[in-house]
Amino acid sequence: MGAKGQSKLSRQEVALIKAMLAKDFPRQDILAYFSRPGRSVNMFRIKEIRSGEKFGDVPTASDHALQAFIDSYEKAILQGVKIMPAGPLDAETLAVLFRLTTGEQPNLIAGENEQLEFKEAFNWASPEHYAKAMAAFANTKGGYLVFGIDDKGGIIGQKRESFEKHDNGKITQFLNKHFSPAIEWDRVMHEVAGKTVGVIYTHPAKVRPVVCVADKQGVLNDGEIYYRYGGRNDRIRSGELRHILEQRERDVGEVWLHKFARMAEIGVQNVGLLDSQSGEVEGPGGSFLIDKDLLERVKFIREGQFTEKAGAPTLKLVGDVQAVEGDLLQPTVTVKLPTAISEPDMLAAFLDQKPVRGAKEFIRSIVHRGSWWVPVYFFIGQACISVEEAVKLLQDERGGNAGTRDKLIERLRLAKDCSVQPNSVIARVRERVLKKEPLDIKKRDEAGHFLAAVQTLKPTEVDLDYLLPLIRDCIDKHYFGTNTQLKGHIRKAVSHLDFALFAATVPASREVEEAGV
Repeated sequence: MGAKGQSKLSRQEVALIKAMLAKDFPRQDILAYFSRPGRSVNMFRIKEIRSGEKFGDVPTASDHALQAFIDSYEKAILQGVKIMPAGPLDAETLAVLFRLTTGEQPNLIAGENEQLEFKEAFNWASPEHYAKAMAAFANTKGGYLVFGIDDKGGIIGQKRESFEKHDNGKITQFLNKHFSPAIEWDRVMHEVAGKTVGVIYTHPAKVRPVVCVADKQGVLNDGEIYYRYGGRNDRIRSGELRHILEQRERDVGEVWLHKFARMAEIGVQNVGLLDSQSGEVEGPGGSFLIDKDLLERVKFIREGQFTEKAGAPTLKLVGDVQAVEGDLLQPTVTVKLPTAISEPDMLAAFLDQKPVRGAKEFIRSIVHRGSWWVPVYFFIGQACISVEEAVKLLQDERGGNAGTRDKLIERLRLAKDCSVQPNSVIARVRERVLKKEPLDIKKRDEAGHFLAAVQTLKPTEVDLDYLLPLIRDCIDKHYFGTNTQLKGHIRKAVSHLDFALFAATVPASREVEEAGV
């Protein structure tokens, strides 16, 4: 049996598990990624993480961090490594990075260097200094900005709230405004000598150099390239720039050599070219176009990898391309529609406010759950059908919950909403919502008041840009808990918005629509 410490999941591992759960990875796959000799992760632990009973304070890993983890895992497997190497923000890596001197007041052994820079505290009031360091790291080997450490390696500590509360989107927005190509980064809190420090890790850029494209406070200058020299961030010198450009040429050459080898293997006479921007596919037998909407959803399977990522629709072109009415040729397309649609899937689709494939499947799935308060009008509009056609879909669906079916059909035919009359508390929150003030919905009571205030809004008072992020935050913090009453408030708040915005946009029946009524 392994030691007790070996059986624990690190915070970084929990963050990755949360990212996998958010993308609907099968639980068996998650267990496979994190179980190893001496440590077995069971279904109960995954359930605790999903519900928030354990590790509720750990943020979800970014998409980039998750993909980097999966890529490194698969590479390790291909190389015959039984235990995958630790990533840049794994507990094992950070433990080595933050090794301490001995003594009553230990300092970090490592000083500021090519991949490590210290800051006493995180303060986004002057982001240009952080951004310059991150660009320099991206142009070298990647690196760490550590907050809560003085310039001599002394451990001061960083307040978790001030570090974690700052929105990732605002940091990325600033970086994207001032640098191109985009800088990829992640952050995590880590405990060192009994104190917590904040860590921002910048990944080495896949395409270098990263160039500054906008001025900021005399620190960032348009057209400059920053590079990490020892413990300094400075303008790149000619030698390093020449090396980056030469390496980029070599990388491009290797890509072309690989493609030429594949073309020779397939046979040049059998090769076609896809323009991923225009959607045109051109080959010896002629050409055809992929519709732009379809093009954005096509997922390509990398050579040698046949694992479908959960949550990503897989589209496969099959059969011969045949002419259709008009000037365009379109391929026959097999679309894998989502099945076993859960309530979180439905809520997420509404909150995304993007086109939904398989909208009729979402409507049919409602009868298989216990609540009829769902954003059904949104999906009726996405399916381009009338209310009566949606009712027929519900009636024809076999199995399910008869009570839910009847209540939902009643809702649709009588156009029932779930608005509420505010009491004094809800009225105060409603005023704050109308003014679009920041709201703290971490506590259950505060979240409940906000969701009830949403149910008082008239269609003209609805601002989705303000409301949807707050509702998404309510779902992230409270939906997977044990409070069923709060889960009901979330359903009704979303259903009310759905009714207010979309009920009037879908026809009651085709006859009504065609009559122009």
